[in-house]
Amino acid sequence: MTNDSRQERRIADKYKLLACTIAKNFSTVLTAILCYLFDERGFLEDGRNLTSDNYHFRFCANRNEYDSLATIYEEQSFDPNVWGMVAVVRDPFERFVSGFADKCLRRCDFNSHFNDYHILKFDTFNPSQLIDGLAAILRKHHVPESSIDYIKTSLSMSRTPHSTMGTAEQEETKQAILSNKYLMELLIKMYFYDYVLLGFPLPAFDISNQ
Repeated sequence: MTNDSRQERRIADKYKLLACTIAKNFSTVLTAILCYLFDERGFLEDGRNLTSDNYHFRFCANRNEYDSLATIYEEQSFDPNVWGMVAVVRDPFERFVSGFADKCLRRCDFNSHFNDYHILKFDTFNPSQLIDGLAAILRKHHVPESSIDYIKTSLSMSRTPHSTMGTAEQEETKQAILSNKYLMELLIKMYFYDYVLLGFPLPAFDISNQ
């Protein structure tokens, strides 16, 4: 492991779980979940919380984090047919509005391991599908029900402090982009393959005033 700020892969080796985090795609909470599963007792004894754990002072910094899948192969005898690989994705338009400015498909070794991942879709207004999907993966990898219940309860009752969900600024940004044909065409060109590969519908936009 390294101190590279671009570390994106987190593991809970005792459950043979790997998560690849993508900025603005549930990444802070997913980082905390993998940290909790990596060291449940230590995480709770240190007074940590899944939805309020500060990324810059995170409990598992440089403990279960890797900047390349190759290193995990080497250090953990990694086998994608045995390990559960998780990535959370988000509608590219929502991700863009929330401040994300990098293409999803450059991340997580999707070019060579896309079919090995369990792809969970993140909907800020309806998180139940993501929560239930994640719980199913954890059960498959023998995570105790008590740990799964803790994760589900935490995610159902809270939101991260820096969340932009439902803010006036976010809604204003969305409407400004949706009403601008040039910006919408540019956004769709940028994220077209994200939409196709990840199965999100292309956004409809108003061009009546163009």
